Amino acid sequence: MKSEDFKSFLRKYKLSKPQAMHLFKFQKTTYHKYTSPKFNEEISDSIALVCDCLEHMGKGKAYRFIKEKLSTHPDKAVRKLKK
Repeated sequence: MKSEDFKSFLRKYKLSKPQAMHLFKFQKTTYHKYTSPKFNEEISDSIALVCDCLEHMGKGKAYRFIKEKLSTHPDKAVRKLKK
């Protein structure tokens, strides 16, 4: 999985930067490396596996899973998932 695929995944589920960082458990530098237009990085296997599993689940189940994971974030604005 390339960074373009990852960016399209984030757009599909309308995930913001803090939401993606919480869901995939990575820091700001990793997020920047995966989403910056300057870099065309290969995404790590663990993140690619999560993305593939969510794609395989279907949109409804994936939204529920993402909403469940984001519910543990302390910031209320991050917990809210856009539809």
